Amino acid sequence: MKSVVFPPGGKISWDYGSFTYLGSRSLREVSARYLQTDSGHTSTPWIYGISRPDAANSVILHSAMTLTDASGVGAKTWNFFTSGPKWQLGLVSEFVQSTAAGGTVLQDDVYTWAPDTIGRPHLSAKTTTTGQGTSNVVSAYSTQAVDDYGNTTQSAIYPYNNTTTPLQTWNNTYLTTPGYLANYVFNLLSTTTMTPGGGSPITLVTNTYDHCSTLACYTAPPPGSTPREYDASSPVPYAYRGLLYAAYRIGKAATSYYYPWGTFSWGQDTTGAYITASANATTNFSAPLTITAQSYSETVAYTPWLGVYSTTGANGEFLAMSYDAYGRPSGGTSAYGATTGYTYASSAPFWQKVTGPNGVTTTTLDGFGRAIRVASGDTTGDKSWTDSVYAPCAWVVGQFQIGRLDRHRARRSRMHSLKSLMTSSMNAGIVIWRGVISTSKSITIPAPSFGINRPVTFLSVSPSTSTRWPFTMWPFNGNPESLFML
Repeated sequence: MKSVVFPPGGKISWDYGSFTYLGSRSLREVSARYLQTDSGHTSTPWIYGISRPDAANSVILHSAMTLTDASGVGAKTWNFFTSGPKWQLGLVSEFVQSTAAGGTVLQDDVYTWAPDTIGRPHLSAKTTTTGQGTSNVVSAYSTQAVDDYGNTTQSAIYPYNNTTTPLQTWNNTYLTTPGYLANYVFNLLSTTTMTPGGGSPITLVTNTYDHCSTLACYTAPPPGSTPREYDASSPVPYAYRGLLYAAYRIGKAATSYYYPWGTFSWGQDTTGAYITASANATTNFSAPLTITAQSYSETVAYTPWLGVYSTTGANGEFLAMSYDAYGRPSGGTSAYGATTGYTYASSAPFWQKVTGPNGVTTTTLDGFGRAIRVASGDTTGDKSWTDSVYAPCAWVVGQFQIGRLDRHRARRSRMHSLKSLMTSSMNAGIVIWRGVISTSKSITIPAPSFGINRPVTFLSVSPSTSTRWPFTMWPFNGNPESLFML
């Protein structure tokens, strides 16, 4: 495969080369990746370098691979097992995230693998270390065990810098009744317990299944009505279908009942709450038409492809939805009568517009379906908008808000935070870039310190002698982005 163009127009492409392994075996492999994010995929591609450290005709498989970010900041390296048991060869042994290829390590994940009873490998432990090269090195350790069907039977997390005393340990058991195994039902969770460090196990979940062993035990459908695909002579016995019957949680239990073909019909719990979900041939018994919960009920209508068309409550409240030929919402009516319309662009650049009681909101997408502008206004046009700029690593490196600065007018004699000028997405949450207006009419916008793959965006301000000061925003490419007046 040389390239892929996504529906919104973005494009990913690859270069290939050949590598000779030990024994003069030559195989093709990816040598570079290119990304064009605009909807017409005509922009200059971002280039992601891919490198491997091995010399030709010297290894049976690669020992590592490094992917370098197109921004020139940040690299990810995967190391692989090249020796040991045969089942382990080629599995990832370490994942390193660094400031550049061979640069300062920001996070190092080390993996341990183990075989199940028939030799299939699974990840059994992981150690994550951060803060390398500083006085605050922190490691986090976790383990897990699985059965021969891939179900997690135990998982444990440990306190930081501790690999001997678990902080919490979860143990799961699964049904191994021969009747289930014979019908290839391997993953029915039976119990879950959690043991805190130094404490006793606490049972969190207990499940039982298939209380019906005969057809008569199931909820009877309307006479002569069954789904088109229903097989009354199914080879799977009623007692081994894997339908959850009773679920016991801390302080509460709930039971569920079904139609013979397996869809939910009604249920109740130990608090007295109950719910019923009637169905008929209109939806081929695959979706409920009436949902009743204690003293309230709701009727649901569907499109032919089972999109919710309308709902009607016990008090007559009515909600409706309509869809276009692609199954996207085209209109909606709330219980209070308010209507909302949805429209979409039919060609690049793609956008989607919502028109309703809150005005008009238009979201413009890039070639990979990410929002690059969210504009708010009314039927006469946009009044304000937020533009998002993405780095090659797909992080939002800048959000520029335009048209909502009236509330930020300030006297030059007081400190003032420009909280709406720009935000920047980082590792945790949203960081506000603040501008300070001082008595000397100077304005400073400190740029935050970015870590891996987060290019710094600078803000330059030109003060004037008037009470309305112009602000010019300069993104990391050095070109003016927007002009503001305060």
